[in-house]
Formats: sequence, structure tokens, C-alpha cells
Amino acid sequence: MSLSFELTGVLVNFHSEYVPVQLITKWTGSLAIERDAPVDDLDLHLYMDPIAHHDLTDGSDFVPYAIVYRSTIANPSFAKADAQAVLRETLSAIRLIKSMWIAMPLSWVRLFDEAGSVLFSHVSVDGWELAQSRLGEDSSPSIFGQRDLAALQLVADCISAYPDKASGDDARRMRIAIERFNYAIDRVRPEDKLLDLAIALEALFVVRADYDAGSRISDQIAQRCCLYLESLRHDHALLSEVKAWYRVRSTIVHGGDPGDDLTAAIGGLGQLTRRTIKKELLEPGSLARLRAL
Repeated sequence: MSLSFELTGVLVNFHSEYVPVQLITKWTGSLAIERDAPVDDLDLHLYMDPIAHHDLTDGSDFVPYAIVYRSTIANPSFAKADAQAVLRETLSAIRLIKSMWIAMPLSWVRLFDEAGSVLFSHVSVDGWELAQSRLGEDSSPSIFGQRDLAALQLVADCISAYPDKASGDDARRMRIAIERFNYAIDRVRPEDKLLDLAIALEALFVVRADYDAGSRISDQIAQRCCLYLESLRHDHALLSEVKAWYRVRSTIVHGGDPGDDLTAAIGGLGQLTRRTIKKELLEPGSLARLRAL
């Protein structure tokens, strides 16, 4: 007997009073995101609510509301892990091209028989308060346009294909960086956000020789960030800012008081992390060449 498995991740990307389940009633259209299927007959959709009340094909802007993974499967015991990995990759792509604080606080698993009847249904809420978390950015909704869809498709494809295109060490570094980038968005405490972003940047830019030589890690990250991102701003200004943000990290690690407002440090390190991840995904191996200099 062939069964159909569905895993839905509800997205929240603005300060809302809605209970997560109520967001389901707001779905008004869907857009398929093409992905390599880990199982047969994969159907992955990004559900959205158009800003304007028009058909989605007319180019209206929209706010994404959910990612839905559907597949026809022979053995449902292996489906959930595959589906969760695909949803997480898609969520990472959305966060990398748009506001970094989109959250997925709810997941909904359903299993269907061949006739389409629901055999199993379960809703899991992963901390509604996490949806209120962000990285020092504007609190307005992340509005998507048609041009963003091409970027979303490209970044999602790059995340999926990166392990096959990069070296083993690069793939490990990218996995850590994306995980920590996502953790930083989902954390509630600002100190935890900042530490996760620092770990992500170290995974991307720092090599063991830096530690062995007793180099100042903040200096290495700041200098390599400037080189890699080819900042249009004056390098000395960015160097000073990165070092200042990283000093906040060091204060936290050593038990000091970082102060009440970490918004600038979190926002600054978050933007560097996002831009670096996106560039390496689009140009696999470019970071390794920089680290080898």
C-alpha cells in the first residue's frame, strides 16, 4: 500500500497576535519550489498570502505563511527526518534572502491513505515566543516579490547541492555556519544570539593555524570579512566595527557584563554572516581560497 506523507511548517515573520494554528486559515495560494526529491513524487510548496487580492500569477507581492512537504512513500518511518531536513533548508534559504527573523514555530504532520483519508495527524508547537525573536532588524513583515522567488529557488538549490560541490571541510564549516545562523534567529536571549553568530563566523573564516599562532581571532575575522565581501565602505571603519562587535562576544564568554543593548553587535554580525554564507553558497570554494592566503 502506498501512503502519502505531509509535513507543514507554519512561518511567522512579523509581530502577530495570532495563535499559530489560526494562520492556517490565511493560506490563499501556493507556489511550488523545485527540489531534488529524496523520495518519489515529492511536492514542496511555499504557501503565501498575497498583499493585494489578485491572482498570484499577476506578479503581486506576498507574505509567505507556510512550507508544505508532500510525498508518496512506501515506509512512513523514514519520511519525517527527510521532510524536516528539506523544510529546514527551505527556511534557511528564506532567511538568507530576506529578513533574518522569520520563524517556524509550528509543524503539522499528516499521513494519508490511497483514498486521501487522514490516518494520522499531529501538531507540534516549538515555542511560540521564538516567533518574536529577531536579529536587530525592522519588525515589519518580510514581503516577497516575483524577483525574490528566483533568488529563493537559487539559494535553496545551492544549500541542497553544496555538500556535493565543496570539500569535506568546507561542507562541515557551512553546516555549522547555517545551523548557528538559524540558532541565532531562534534564540530569545541576545547574548545567545551573539555567541551563535560569532561561532558561525569563526567556522567560516578561522583556521587552526590562527589559534596555534596566538592570533587575535577578531582581527582575523575582521580582515577576512573585508577582503571576502569586498566592502564598498572604508576598510578601517568596518575593521573597527567588527572588532568592537567581537569584543562584546569576548566579554560574554569571560563572564563580563556586555551591557543592556546588543542590537548593533547582533545586527552587524548577523549581516556579515548572512552575506558570507550567501556568497560561499553561490561560489563554492571561494572561502577556502581566502583562508589559504
